[in-house]
Amino acid sequence: MWQGKEELEERNLEEFQFNPQTIDFVLLTHAHIDHSGRIPKLYKEGFRNKVYAHKATCDLCSLMLPDSRTYSRNGNILEK
Repeated sequence: MWQGKEELEERNLEEFQFNPQTIDFVLLTHAHIDHSGRIPKLYKEGFRNKVYAHKATCDLCSLMLPDSRTYSRNGNILEK
């Protein structure tokens, strides 16, 4: 997830340069929003496999991801 200036955040709206359905798994090493914030978009666009992470990372993501839209100035990155 891109954060900061508006032109950077607009990159979050761009299409992935790959087909999310072809990904075997996601390995999430930590819950920082710049690493985890596009997982909902990945799912929305067809990813249906496992996300591997430590329990603490999962716990934090369960709080952050539903609210990750608030990290965008334009609010268009994710839909609930």
